[in-house]
Amino acid sequence: MGILRKALLLWAALALLQVELTKARGPGNNHLVVINELLASNTKSTADSQGGFDDWIELYNAGDAPVNVGGMYLTDDMSVPMKWRVPAGMAAQTTIPSHAFLLIWADKDVTASGLHAAFSLGAGGEELALFDTDGVTIVDSVSFGEQRADVSYGRLPDGADTWSLLDLPTPGAQNIRLHEGFLEKPQISPGHGFYDNPVRVTITCNAPDAVIYYTVDGTEPYVPSTGRPNMTANVYSGPVQISKTTCLRAVATRSGWSPSPIATQTYIFVADVTKQSSGGQVPGPTWPSSSVNGQVFDYGMDPDVVNNPAYKDLMDDALLSISSISLVTNLAAGISPVPLSHEEVQATGLAARGRFTALLDALLPALAA
Repeated sequence: MGILRKALLLWAALALLQVELTKARGPGNNHLVVINELLASNTKSTADSQGGFDDWIELYNAGDAPVNVGGMYLTDDMSVPMKWRVPAGMAAQTTIPSHAFLLIWADKDVTASGLHAAFSLGAGGEELALFDTDGVTIVDSVSFGEQRADVSYGRLPDGADTWSLLDLPTPGAQNIRLHEGFLEKPQISPGHGFYDNPVRVTITCNAPDAVIYYTVDGTEPYVPSTGRPNMTANVYSGPVQISKTTCLRAVATRSGWSPSPIATQTYIFVADVTKQSSGGQVPGPTWPSSSVNGQVFDYGMDPDVVNNPAYKDLMDDALLSISSISLVTNLAAGISPVPLSHEEVQATGLAARGRFTALLDALLPALAA
């Protein structure tokens, strides 16, 4: 091989190496430190030392020498680059060894032991950035869309340019992915609302070979822990006829892929509302027929009102004039005779009390508006 050809090959190899290093560093990153993984919706994945299931951010040192990130800044608002400063003077906690990781909790709990940023991550999507100690130079940044509960978003492999949803979050460890891909939430049309006449509902998915399961009784159509559909689920094969008040839920599945989030739409037929549980019967076999914790359940509307000649012809318009919202959650969130565990509260989506009162406290102002 000629000397000139060898020189050209060596130059090409060095250029390729420089490109890869630049990718690992990110714009302006002379430390080879990158934002490597994040979890913006933590309900049961990993708890911090205080026992809270909080958001977290993982940094990765792609270089061959340790890097102390003390004094650098993390922010979820690019207009406020110095939103939270990684503590300086704590090298033992803030130094990332070569090809290793650093975990930072994003929970606003800055007084807790460990590294806790002064902000939390938005599960609906936002931008996250790491700034150098001058508060001006961007070390690395990432924009992410809507996130799924207990599914992280990270580089694959570690430090690479490619980001992916990761169904097995690995804070402080190598990123891995168990499934080939992630299905998007099915699209249900027409959507929720009040109806007078039967409606034909279609369910579609972005993957044409996906199998869609649906239920019409409010139950979850698919059980991820077993990899099987719920016993009450149906396989979608064509439009679903809805002719009475129905809570329709759907999930898309595909071999080797992670199942989609559950899509939910509620169809309310006003004529059904005035007649529901007219004799006081429970809505289903698992609903209580007596009081729980002093709560008395009245599932139907008062027949003395809805059947009163002075009101019965006004009921439909009266019901439609009231602000309404459909809440779909575990039955235990409203009627559990014992306090819910932290994990159960997180799973129902309630941030404080595992009761419907918590939801009502938040929703009443909006309903009254």
